[in-house]
Amino acid sequence: MESKTDIPRKRKLSSESEELPTPAYGTQEYWDSRYDKNQSTSNDISRSEEAPDPFHSWYFTAEELLPLLLPLILGDDDNECVKEIEDDNADENEDCDDNDNNIVNDGDDVEDAEEYDEDDDDDDSAIIRVGLAKNGPISVLEVGCGNCPLGRDLAMSVEEHGTTIDQDPSGIIRKVICMDYSKNVIDSMKEEQKSKKIKKVTSKIMEKKQIPIFYEVVDARQLPYGDESFEMILEKGTLDAMLSDEDGNGPKNCRMIVSECARVLAIGGYIIIISHLNARVDSGIQWLNDVVVPGLREGGKNCDFQVEVHGNEVSTPSDDEEESPESPGPCVYMIEKIPLSKEEKKTIQSEPSTIPLKFVTY
Repeated sequence: MESKTDIPRKRKLSSESEELPTPAYGTQEYWDSRYDKNQSTSNDISRSEEAPDPFHSWYFTAEELLPLLLPLILGDDDNECVKEIEDDNADENEDCDDNDNNIVNDGDDVEDAEEYDEDDDDDDSAIIRVGLAKNGPISVLEVGCGNCPLGRDLAMSVEEHGTTIDQDPSGIIRKVICMDYSKNVIDSMKEEQKSKKIKKVTSKIMEKKQIPIFYEVVDARQLPYGDESFEMILEKGTLDAMLSDEDGNGPKNCRMIVSECARVLAIGGYIIIISHLNARVDSGIQWLNDVVVPGLREGGKNCDFQVEVHGNEVSTPSDDEEESPESPGPCVYMIEKIPLSKEEKKTIQSEPSTIPLKFVTY
């Protein structure tokens, strides 16, 4: 995978000497301003950011993520939808590490994530995906969709797959809800959706089989959805943005978002988190221990989780090198919600089990 961008930090204008403030990514006001169609440029955005693509895809594009997401839904059966995308990304060769990590519930110290080597007879390089849709259509939720929704692109890929095998795609994905707390961006996405439908009617090109996509104004800290109502939840950069809240509420807000995601996720489903806080470095492990794991424990009652970390390997300098370790860039967390065993149900009240962490390197 190739990183597209980092969240911009403080920097200087070429024509000025003063340092510009970091944009308030953790506030709703910032995003409403950014997505205001009646305000082509705001002073804050134009002065503190490089001119953004109007339909900017944070961290990874959909084309880079779909080879990871589609097998979770369709399974590892040979299908043209997955194969074509993988062919386009043929230079990305996947192999798994032999290292596993355990993340504990109370992560006050980075040492709480204890790394160890485990001898396993299984072939770690082959992770078999059964496919969430094998037992019927699934529901997908995207948290903080912005104006380049991954959920929409995922639906379009599944629709293409359905056309290829002559299957109604709504039998694979029941619905996709793309939500954001910025009313401006949701209004914009609804207008775009309506415009595309009008164009299809005008040109008499109507797709017979489509997956329903809904755009909703929702605060991810208080999701208005029932428990275990989604099989897949997508989050790309929202937690990173919220974490930057200068008021100091970032970690708390992020835990609330993760907790709500864990609550509405069905057993056997996946939360997909795309973040620049990569667990291959200490800051990423700290973030998992302080934010993600407490959120999962709070929202996921009577269940457990296991995590895969997909991304680049970190380059560690040798003892005689003075350079700092190279950043591995953003990564993809696949968090699966699994049922508790009978033994775990007996002990969960006294001592929460560790959450296994597996690395997949590209």
